[in-house]
Amino acid sequence: TIEIRSNDGSRVFNLQATGASPLLQIPGLTILGNGSAVFSGSLAAAGIVDTSHIVPGAVSGSVGTYSADVVEFTNYDTDYDIASVAPTTVGGRVLVQFGCGIEATGAVTSSQNPTVILKLKRNGSEVRRIELRCEMVRTSDESSTWLTSALRSLPMSMPPLTDTPGAGYVLYTVTAQAARMGTSPRVRVSHRGLSVMEIKR
Repeated sequence: TIEIRSNDGSRVFNLQATGASPLLQIPGLTILGNGSAVFSGSLAAAGIVDTSHIVPGAVSGSVGTYSADVVEFTNYDTDYDIASVAPTTVGGRVLVQFGCGIEATGAVTSSQNPTVILKLKRNGSEVRRIELRCEMVRTSDESSTWLTSALRSLPMSMPPLTDTPGAGYVLYTVTAQAARMGTSPRVRVSHRGLSVMEIKR
């Protein structure tokens, strides 16, 4: 064995080390004869680690979808899918954002609380919602008076969600529901944008 050692024994260099034997051993760093290393100190770099030196996708990843097309439905008290994205995550924190334009018309039930409900779901389970209260309009003719409901054309965004879904495939879906608007509502959704960004570290 050919070995160079410091007086206090804290630094060792063994020219003939193989396998799991230390080739170089100093405080905070051990390099083994098989080429692997164990590092437990602090690492600092002087002017060489910047954005251009980070491998694309190493720190964050994003996926999104956008469509200006109009989605129209007449379902009532039923969730209707209006946007979805399906990223594969590595276990980091995930930021989810959604926005759209929306309008609706319908009747008014006895609760007098016509509402369009938007839900954000992860793998089918609700993780966030926003409820948009419709305006009630009183209409009359010679023989009767009745109420209708309306949500005027409105741009809206759902409050951002910071999620921790774990590693693997995950499906984020946004649904819309016409609630307490009778059996013949009409909902139109356009300019749907759903984005997901994962912060890996």
